[in-house]
Amino acid sequence: NYEEVSFKNSISSKKEFIPERVLFICHNDVPVGTATAWYDPKWGEMTGYLHMVGVIKKHTGKGLGFYVSLAALHRMASEGRKSAVLETDDFRIPAIKTYLKLGFSPLIVHENQVERWNLIMKLLKIKG
Repeated sequence: NYEEVSFKNSISSKKEFIPERVLFICHNDVPVGTATAWYDPKWGEMTGYLHMVGVIKKHTGKGLGFYVSLAALHRMASEGRKSAVLETDDFRIPAIKTYLKLGFSPLIVHENQVERWNLIMKLLKIKG
């Protein structure tokens, strides 16, 4: 289900690219998880964007997505960002669980999302 995304097209070719915003968790000196503390002016000067979060399948289920995302949020804070946003797909249930644990909450921007979020919360056994 996962779409491969070009790092060059999504990150490194953009004027906002700063290498220190791309964070990794390594196992035996090999990157196994990543998150980017992105900045996009469309969200405003004080808002960071949690972007390109991923963990190699062999290392999923260990909380690495949480910790690398948390590190990215700390990076945003060190740049003076006061809030953060992210976008994800509703089939990424483990990622959504991590984002909720980090304190993110859904923002309903279309009426069709109400039922989708109800289903997600039911899958995660979270009362709404």
